[in-house]
Amino acid sequence: MTSDISERLKLSIQAIHSTFNRTDKLSHITNLHPVETTDGKFTKVGVAFRIERLLFEPSEPPLVGLEEYGSVVANAEIDYLLNNFLSAKSEIWDLSPSVFSQSVSAVFSHAQEKDSVSIIMPYEIGYDLIDKNYGIRWDNETNGFVYMNNGTKIRIYHMRDETLRNKFLIIDKNAIKTEFKKQISPIGNGVSRLDVEVKEIGALQLRFEIKTVLKFHLQNANGIKILEIPAK
Repeated sequence: MTSDISERLKLSIQAIHSTFNRTDKLSHITNLHPVETTDGKFTKVGVAFRIERLLFEPSEPPLVGLEEYGSVVANAEIDYLLNNFLSAKSEIWDLSPSVFSQSVSAVFSHAQEKDSVSIIMPYEIGYDLIDKNYGIRWDNETNGFVYMNNGTKIRIYHMRDETLRNKFLIIDKNAIKTEFKKQISPIGNGVSRLDVEVKEIGALQLRFEIKTVLKFHLQNANGIKILEIPAK
């Protein structure tokens, strides 16, 4: 690759990492552990696609939108987490606020750290319930958070209704350990789990693979509570 194209690629890769870091949820929801080597139990989570090489030529306008693939992978990690744990036993919930508070308190009783509990909930049902009974307060770090009656802050993450299937996942981050293949971030040279690999495909195309490599371990079943709203 020419030096001009390589520089534009470098900036694009940095932008993808920045977006991934900004939209990362997994580090708040589970306990992360980097590893140097992986085995067959690890899963690759990410996307792959091709882009015309000429789009990175200096004569072309800056490529817009490529950085959003960092967010795509960050969300795909949560989809993978849910696919692993949503099949666990759930408690049928009649939308009673008292049951919700009791379930949150049950998870907190097993939590090892303050403010380590998160709630993953479907968009429409979640908005109606939480906003009506508790009020969602928004910040720049997550989708939002709520304060329970004791003043404890809980992170709120909204996912597609079809992904959660009328279920609310209440989780202490120390209940699940996530091992990930260690990568070196191009931003600050710190440890990252995101890997952005670019390969030349002939003379005209570049192949991007943006991924993380993960394995989950359930460490405390009492640190997870699943509430399920009966289908109408």
